[in-house]
Amino acid sequence: MPDTPDTEPAALDSAQEIQVIVKNPMGLHARPAANFVKGISRFLAEIQVGKVGDKLVNAKSINQVATLGVRCGEQIVVRAAGADAAEVLAAVQALADDNFGEAIDAVKSREPSVASKPLAEAQAGELIGVPASPGVAIGPVYHYRPQLPEIVRTSVTDVAVEWSGLQVALGAAYRELESLQTMATSKVGSTESAIFGVHQMFLQDPSLQDTAKALIYDEQINAAAAWHQAVETLADDFRKLDDDYLRGRVADVLDVGQR
Repeated sequence: MPDTPDTEPAALDSAQEIQVIVKNPMGLHARPAANFVKGISRFLAEIQVGKVGDKLVNAKSINQVATLGVRCGEQIVVRAAGADAAEVLAAVQALADDNFGEAIDAVKSREPSVASKPLAEAQAGELIGVPASPGVAIGPVYHYRPQLPEIVRTSVTDVAVEWSGLQVALGAAYRELESLQTMATSKVGSTESAIFGVHQMFLQDPSLQDTAKALIYDEQINAAAAWHQAVETLADDFRKLDDDYLRGRVADVLDVGQR
């Protein structure tokens, strides 16, 4: 039976650390967070990250990194313990120097004030959102999926089969996202299609999968219900953030969950 994942991991012993300032206009949101996680996940060291003076989370979990709610100008600390810890810190410094792979000038021209302005209050029949990409679209579109489909929670006896089935489903969803990214890249370019890569990382997030696995094994429930609960818990973490732009990532989490 797996251990229930910790929401706040214990401090690493004999860890090395580095502090860097996040200069990205929208903070460490989905795409730069994904680049950060990809950049350090290749190392064997245990790695934690957090705002200076705040809690530390698993740096190899895109969702835990994103829900830190790091804003532009805030300082983060990265701690690493292991044989390659020094290499981790060098990689983090390089990532920060490159603004976590994000073109700052392009972001400023596309999203100059989303995070600084509070969202307007929706009137009857209106939907209020945060823009994710530049340009203008005209047409009668009303596509809104606020919740995951209703899932029936059932008790199971063979938890290993449930977990295996979830792994198969996650693999299929990953391949679907891979195909969507390839298709989108050919139509709109790699910058706009990168969000599908972020969604793939959501699916592979160790903390999200560990939460679902723990629910299956500890509570002996079906995989669908365990995944639903894990995704909803994660969505709630995003909803609690005090940044409008980051709260808007709830839609990404729910979209991934539905796959």
